[in-house]
Amino acid sequence: MAHRSFRPRAWLIMLSSASVVTGCGEREFDEARAFRHLVDQVEMGPRAPGYPGHGQALDYFRSHLESRADRVFLHRFEVTSPLDSSVVELQTVVAVFNPDSPTRILFGAHWDTRPVADQETDEALRQLPVPGANDGASGVAVLLEVATALAARSPKIGVDLALFDGEDLGRPAEAETYALGSARFVEDHPDYRPVFMVNLDMVGRKGTRIPKESHSVLGAAWLVERLWAIGREIGTTVLVDSIGPPVFDDHIAFLRAGIPAVDLIDFQDPNWHTTHDLPEACAPESLGEIGRLVLAIVRDAERTLRP
Repeated sequence: MAHRSFRPRAWLIMLSSASVVTGCGEREFDEARAFRHLVDQVEMGPRAPGYPGHGQALDYFRSHLESRADRVFLHRFEVTSPLDSSVVELQTVVAVFNPDSPTRILFGAHWDTRPVADQETDEALRQLPVPGANDGASGVAVLLEVATALAARSPKIGVDLALFDGEDLGRPAEAETYALGSARFVEDHPDYRPVFMVNLDMVGRKGTRIPKESHSVLGAAWLVERLWAIGREIGTTVLVDSIGPPVFDDHIAFLRAGIPAVDLIDFQDPNWHTTHDLPEACAPESLGEIGRLVLAIVRDAERTLRP
């Protein structure tokens, strides 16, 4: 992901500000299993297009989600890579829960990894691929375990989980060359109008702290405040009550389409786009905090939105 300012369309839909209800029958999030998903992805090697790990990861995601979701489909498309002008095939994986509900919410994360470690201080390492434990695997790991929780108790509204491909093929300092999978997904599905979208990116490092991402505040301030209120009510420690930098990420295409979207991202990871983005720098506890927040958001939407 990269930094870039823009002005999205105004949001049109607002949720109730009623309090979150917690109680018996809550879905459970297993942070140890989520961390296992993170490790499994990294052990496949780079998940950038063209690497064996790209295909292995796709099979892994499909196998896991098809046994849990009501429906899983692939959004396949080709793009010209901004990094080397090669034509690559990308595939976004979408898991659908309660497909008959007209009221839907979306959670996203990117599953590809950056093919070059361009933030390495050692120039000799800059052409190596990034392991992508935090930048890629962490958000996906959370959503895979969220899928397990949703399978245990089907949501009252429609919940979709999208694993976007092609987020990290961009050229440094050229924001529009990033987040290709989400941009193409929005373009190819103009009738898909979730009430809101929440993106998870770089949510797994030890001591994760997530400020309010600037584009999210500009385009969906009400949703940012709602998520932070939910976080306070469940006692999460990862959300920081301050404004963070603008990040060009997979939420941008949704904001531009007029869909309220928030990017939950810890952009202060010193291992970002380096060969040090490894599982040992991540923690199950961080994944657990985010996973329980996602389930609390689902629970709140079930209560405040019309099914």
